[in-house]
Amino acid sequence: MDTQQNRFLDPDMIVSRVGIKAGMQVADLGCGTGHLILSLARAIAPDGHAYAVDIDPQMVSSARSYVYHEGYRNATFIVSDLVSDTLTEIPEMTMDLVVLSNTLHEISTGRETVIEKAKNLLKKDGQLLVVEWQKKDTLFGPPVASRLDQSEVVAIMQSHGFDLRDSFDAGGYHYGALFEVATSSEQTAGIADTGPRA
Repeated sequence: MDTQQNRFLDPDMIVSRVGIKAGMQVADLGCGTGHLILSLARAIAPDGHAYAVDIDPQMVSSARSYVYHEGYRNATFIVSDLVSDTLTEIPEMTMDLVVLSNTLHEISTGRETVIEKAKNLLKKDGQLLVVEWQKKDTLFGPPVASRLDQSEVVAIMQSHGFDLRDSFDAGGYHYGALFEVATSSEQTAGIADTGPRA
């Protein structure tokens, strides 16, 4: 969502870490200027497809130009309010990966709605990646009070039926947390462990 925030991520490392492969279908909800969507489009080319969504038309235009300039045409760019709009451009239950990068801390109102929309886009075995600022003082970025600690993100996602599969440093100032929809047995058991699986 934020141009400054995206500069401090390591998009290629993130894409490699979550196992994105050629032919996959991915969606970046809150794509900002496109640093991550470019790495995603490159990794899934030539047969995969990426969707990039942001509320800001200028951000979407910049992301489109950024990806097209690098020679990739396997992406659809969408101006949409993730909270109030319906994402009819993205078929439900078709995404191998949905990304919420620097998005959750910006939408405290409507966060639950956005997470459920992201969940509805996933294939049965799809994954949801959350990337957020580390909750510590830095010279730039959002106020510490508005940032989400990883344990907060895990608790939020578990309340929506997700299970943490992996967590990692996503650059000098961010962390990544990779989730899958929990199986019925896991949800019934009421798993309390917030650590990644071995």
